[in-house]
Amino acid sequence: MRSIIVLLTCLLLVSEMQAQIRTLRVEQLPVPSVEQWNAPLFSPSGTELFLTNVAHDGIWQYSLRTGLLKKLTSDRGAGFDPRLSENGSTITYRTTVVPGDHRTRVQESVSLSVTTGKKTILHRANSVELPLFIRNTVMVPERP
Repeated sequence: MRSIIVLLTCLLLVSEMQAQIRTLRVEQLPVPSVEQWNAPLFSPSGTELFLTNVAHDGIWQYSLRTGLLKKLTSDRGAGFDPRLSENGSTITYRTTVVPGDHRTRVQESVSLSVTTGKKTILHRANSVELPLFIRNTVMVPERP
């Protein structure tokens, strides 16, 4: 009897875990097929989707409500692991800038307002860490 109760409890827990995420519908996004899209990132509200291409050059914002696609930046490497604030108003990323002589790499930590498009360079060096958020405040870790 005890093993039946344990089995029923396990089945109930498994069915509850599976029921927490449901697919309501599957849609193909109306985004240009000339790009190969990569690394989707949902906004905290779930109404916006941030995408990059396979080269990670640039970040696009796709509105699930309106179906509009907007390019936020075309910075080189910006799409590699961008971070979004808890309220979805700011996105941070790291970009690579190659100076005129092409022998040294320079990176920038960048904060970009999703609503206004205002771009702020937080840190610039040969190698910088990815910016992150603590609550809605941007933090730039320093390299030793």
